[in-house]
Amino acid sequence: MPAAKFSTGGHRISCLLPFVKADVLGIKIEQKMLDGWDHDGIFVVALSIIGALFVLARKYTGFIVVSVLSVALTLFEWSDTDDKLEGVYGSLIEKGSGYYLMMVGAVAMVIAGIVSRIYAKNQQLSSLQ
Repeated sequence: MPAAKFSTGGHRISCLLPFVKADVLGIKIEQKMLDGWDHDGIFVVALSIIGALFVLARKYTGFIVVSVLSVALTLFEWSDTDDKLEGVYGSLIEKGSGYYLMMVGAVAMVIAGIVSRIYAKNQQLSSLQ
């Protein structure tokens, strides 16, 4: 299913976009997931690649499991980021496009996995008739 392949791409791209950004005294700073404070972007990329491999192997149940793990990782990252931004300088920092695209990509992976699984099951049933 093409939707499943594209959803993993959106999730990987989120690591290359600004996750958080700040503008302090005219100095603009952007932090991406891959070069972030915890380097957790590598886990996001790894889960996306594993998910893509499951799609290529047409193992949609495995893809759904990886997708749910991606949503859990994204929720953890959101919580961790919000905790780190609660300090004195938290009001100077705003969330970037990568912050939101990470969740959109993870949820899209889950939806695409479920739709792909249903489609594959229907194809299998129709070939038996």
